Amino acid sequence: MKNGYRIGAVLLAAVLMAGCGPTKPQFQVAVETMKGSKRARDKVTADCIAGFTQTGVQGAALVLDVPEKDAKRVACQRMVAAITAGRLDYEDLQSMIAKRPTAKVVRVMQNR
Repeated sequence: MKNGYRIGAVLLAAVLMAGCGPTKPQFQVAVETMKGSKRARDKVTADCIAGFTQTGVQGAALVLDVPEKDAKRVACQRMVAAITAGRLDYEDLQSMIAKRPTAKVVRVMQNR
């Protein structure tokens, strides 16, 4: 499961360009930017996809129950959509960065 949480770290770094320790205000600015800009969402999704390792792909495929060839795209699209819609918040991403799995994050990643 910990490989699935790398997604959050990659995504957040891409959104905020501030490494793995963003502040809550930085996160909020990133969310508002993605809400109003398809280009921003697309960029974050592309950066997220580019940040995957093979181990991360395998972990994401297991969590998402998708073929490995689709895992990066599906994981990143779901993460961006969940952040933009407010289904994942700052605390959720902090727990992913810290590799502390939560049931909520799994549900969101599985699109439930």
